[in-house]
Amino acid sequence: GYPCDASFVVSSPSSWVYAGTGVSSGTSFPHLVGVEYDRVNPAYPVPRPIEVLSHSPLTCQGASSYGDSAYYTHSSGAGVYNCGTMRWVEAIYGDQPHGIGGSTPDFVRQVTTNILHAFADGPAASKHPVHDNLVATHEYVGDPVGNPQNLQ
Repeated sequence: GYPCDASFVVSSPSSWVYAGTGVSSGTSFPHLVGVEYDRVNPAYPVPRPIEVLSHSPLTCQGASSYGDSAYYTHSSGAGVYNCGTMRWVEAIYGDQPHGIGGSTPDFVRQVTTNILHAFADGPAASKHPVHDNLVATHEYVGDPVGNPQNLQ
């Protein structure tokens, strides 16, 4: 396998971001999360409201963690989407260096299209409000996985 390789796991399938993808909770896309990933970690300041869209368990360099994608809105009305993985662009092109294939490129292209159309249509906050679900991810300050000392 690949070091720090994990599936992208959908956790908020009803989000507008996933329109037209047919995903459900737990749908996974193998190899989409790699060594460079982002995480919603409430041990640090987190913008609110925030919707965690994927919550992908992984192990990297011996530490168990999660890779997350998320959507939130800014007080200016702007929408912010974080895909949470450096492999997103690779998947758009259907490249294979990390084993990305199957339905993953079509999924990534559809999500990217949804986001670009929504953001091009003006400030996203009013048309695409956030459905905050941070509590539902069960991440909290002091969680051994989210504890900063364990992620060094």
